[in-house]
Amino acid sequence: EELKKPTFETVSFDPERAKLLKSDKAVRFVLQAFNGDLFNGYGLVLTVLKDEMVNILESVRFELRLLYGVYISLLLFGFYYLLFRRTISSSYSYTEASREFV
Repeated sequence: EELKKPTFETVSFDPERAKLLKSDKAVRFVLQAFNGDLFNGYGLVLTVLKDEMVNILESVRFELRLLYGVYISLLLFGFYYLLFRRTISSSYSYTEASREFV
């Protein structure tokens, strides 16, 4: 029950604390030394994610082209087998029947 209670009600800016942050040498050094690290780190993370996305999309594209090539090859082989081979075997059987008739 106690964990569900919020630890603060409002967040406000205290000008006295801001003056303290500007006047303290150690705090000022830390703020200046790490200024922009968050954005640089965020930029690096975005760069890594973008590179990974490009690599994944390239591999997916290659696999889709490969799958399409296999599909077209099977389709052509199927048409060859079904149309050409059956037509040739049918014509041989009609030829044999004609020879027997004559």
